[in-house]
Amino acid sequence: MFSYRNVNEDELQGNPIDLESDNFEKDLILLGITGVEDELQNDVLPTITDFREAGIKFFMITGDKGPTAKTISKTTGCLT
Repeated sequence: MFSYRNVNEDELQGNPIDLESDNFEKDLILLGITGVEDELQNDVLPTITDFREAGIKFFMITGDKGPTAKTISKTTGCLT
């Protein structure tokens, strides 16, 4: 994501490292945004389907945020 905002002199007093993002990163003008989707490895969905049909228990472990993990688990067939 690329964005900018004009900053007045009052906001630049002191050390810029001490600026809090809540106060500094606001009212930005969006210039552009892009998204990247990691593709699943081949045969993930049929493999999970085979596990389920064979009665094999499996777990999905991820470091993704909740909504992303939920989408991945639906795509892979972990959640029905």
